[in-house]
Amino acid sequence: MAELYMNKLEGIFGQKDVIRKVEPSDGSTPIHVFFYYDLPEEGMLTAVTYGLSDGEFIGWKNAKPELRE
Repeated sequence: MAELYMNKLEGIFGQKDVIRKVEPSDGSTPIHVFFYYDLPEEGMLTAVTYGLSDGEFIGWKNAKPELRE
């Protein structure tokens, strides 16, 4: 699934600049953040997450923050 997601991102945004892994303090599933510098234009930053929707959070009653195909 992760490889499909990464391929989809590359098709939309091009090659990523940096990937960071965030380990939640509660030991739940790690979250990865993909950073694209100078996108959509120079001086801007686009960041996309992977892993948020695997978590369970009290405030998420009817939806989760990531979309899946």
